[in-house]
Amino acid sequence: MPTHSNLTITSELTDTHNIFIIGTFEQIMNSNASETLNISKDHWKAATELLTKQSSIQLLIEHKIVCFGLMPVKHSRHNSSTHAHVVTSLCKQICSVDNWDILLLSDAYSIDAHIASIAKAFPIFNTKTSRDIEQTIHIVPVHHPTSPSHQVLIDNIRLCGSLVDQPPNHCHISNIIQNIDTWAINHPNVSVKVIRGKKLQENGLNGIWSVGKAAEEEPALVCLNWNSPAPSSTSHICWIGKGIIYDTGGLSIKSKTGMPGMKMDMAGAAAILSAFKAAVEQGYSHPLTAILCLAENAIGASAVRPDDIITMYSGKTVEINNTDAEGRLVLADGAAWAEANLKPDVLIDMATLTGAAATTVGKGISALYCNDEHLERLAIESGLATGEVCYPLPYIPENWQKEFSSPVADMKNSVARRNNAQSACAGQFIGNHLSQQRPWLHIDIAPAAFNAGRATSVGVHLLLHLSDLYCNNSN
Repeated sequence: MPTHSNLTITSELTDTHNIFIIGTFEQIMNSNASETLNISKDHWKAATELLTKQSSIQLLIEHKIVCFGLMPVKHSRHNSSTHAHVVTSLCKQICSVDNWDILLLSDAYSIDAHIASIAKAFPIFNTKTSRDIEQTIHIVPVHHPTSPSHQVLIDNIRLCGSLVDQPPNHCHISNIIQNIDTWAINHPNVSVKVIRGKKLQENGLNGIWSVGKAAEEEPALVCLNWNSPAPSSTSHICWIGKGIIYDTGGLSIKSKTGMPGMKMDMAGAAAILSAFKAAVEQGYSHPLTAILCLAENAIGASAVRPDDIITMYSGKTVEINNTDAEGRLVLADGAAWAEANLKPDVLIDMATLTGAAATTVGKGISALYCNDEHLERLAIESGLATGEVCYPLPYIPENWQKEFSSPVADMKNSVARRNNAQSACAGQFIGNHLSQQRPWLHIDIAPAAFNAGRATSVGVHLLLHLSDLYCNNSN
């Protein structure tokens, strides 16, 4: 039975809602929740005693359910002290029934990550035909004031998940562009440029065109630009997202078990679009551009073939040896186009680029490939602060470039040896088409973008936090 959850941040409890208290044992013990909720000393003592033995308990007090979700305190040095993933896991326990107020006892460092993590627990998209349940959930931070920017973050994290969860027969390139146009009309400081279909060829964007030309829906490069009316920083950041709406693998076709789930191959573009919307709606104070590289890697008479040679936007030639290594083609075009035409101060691309990334950094963690130590360090810091943990791959271009050697073109699009730093090599392929004269960060979210058949909405909070952090550290 599908549940549609209305999720809002408020400062007041609702008399008719059940209560879910989330915090560490110390935060729960030191809070005034028992007085706020009118819980007797006996009930409170029983609850806290049980929490010393188990991580979650449920009480029934005056016809109202009161749940406690216990947050851990310890973490390893490479994990986030926010334990944001635990918040998501705890909240999924209440995702199907009743109305709830979630009391967050979070500290100042963790509060934003916890609010974002609650949003991730309540996905929007569902097409089950059984009777719908409408559920209202309020997030009530106990020690921190609520903010309109928090609601913007919640709404756009859930939008990201919805875009990734929808299959291409529900949401395709034309739908995405139409929705962008409709939204941008109400934001006069946003401009939108779309290069689509054969216009891609005319503009030298043959990487995007080649990947998507066999699909019914024509591929596109979409550029959204934000000119802040009150800039406090001149740092121009450009995000580039891989938006492979569906990935069959092309003529190097995926298997019957490897293809299902490939609707998630646009998670990078979904995160960047959602983060851009959030940045605009929060009134970001620095110039920002988002580029979506949208294509469906389909099979047909006009599909790009292994052995084809294409000339990328960078002017470099690529011999195709694997049509299932398509994401790097669209990203390389998008990043090169951005660098040449927009000349931003920093380039950040985000993509579900390689399955090998999970082998390298682990499930739930994103892999970084970066030409700038300062930017890389800030990305790690942002990952820890948001709970969207990410760690770097070795940046050794002189080694990884050799894997793309071709006798007839500047490079191939897939590595010669699959046991030699596949994820770093894939990132370097994008770097091969850039001047390397400005900071550039590649974020491979393949290990973190999808879990148990659902989008995780990873990337939205990370991008927002990182961009703010970079601008604040660059002034």
